[in-house]
Amino acid sequence: MLCMICDDQESEIETIKRSVMEYAREHPELSLKLRCFLRPLDMLADINKSGAPDIALLDICMPGVLGTEVAREIQSKSEGSANIIFLTNSSDFAVEAFALHADDYLTKPYTKERLADTLDRVIKK
Repeated sequence: MLCMICDDQESEIETIKRSVMEYAREHPELSLKLRCFLRPLDMLADINKSGAPDIALLDICMPGVLGTEVAREIQSKSEGSANIIFLTNSSDFAVEAFALHADDYLTKPYTKERLADTLDRVIKK
């Protein structure tokens, strides 16, 4: 199972990555692989080359492209099968995010437990 993380703040990527890796250690049956990106355009280039992730953890307000646009591209490439989870400082894009069929919209700071609950739900789906 491939999980991609995109956030323009390296410290946020590290925080998200730690939480996801801890989750993966608790669920070794998932064979979870991670790819992390500081720039949304780099993530999109990787998706165009290698395919869409099973799970995408996206910030929304990033330079170059909004996370909602990245989500649209992921949904297009995965034919709607990718799970999109937004992790953001802004509540301004929640309606748009859910219109894109986002699986969750977590505002920072969120707890590891909240993220783990969301991962449980999307993986069971």
